[in-house]
Amino acid sequence: MGLLAGTGHPEDYRHNGRLKSSAYDKEMERLQEQLVLLQYWVQTQGLKVLVIFEGRGSAGKAGVSKPITERTSPRCVRLVALPQRSDRQRTQ
Repeated sequence: MGLLAGTGHPEDYRHNGRLKSSAYDKEMERLQEQLVLLQYWVQTQGLKVLVIFEGRGSAGKAGVSKPITERTSPRCVRLVALPQRSDRQRTQ
């Protein structure tokens, strides 16, 4: 089901079971607002958060990171692409 579960109303889904774009956009906006609130809370508490996405090339990591960083403050949220691991690092 994933993060974007919709409202559970049958009218939010297409005949093939996929979530309609309008329901997706509405839920994405709600989740992004919650993420901004979380960002402010983490900042006021003096905390730090690290999120790591690991996966094969073209696994969708960039597609996931864009909505996450879209509405957050670039002063608080940093996106770093790490280089591929070396052969030595892979064996450890």
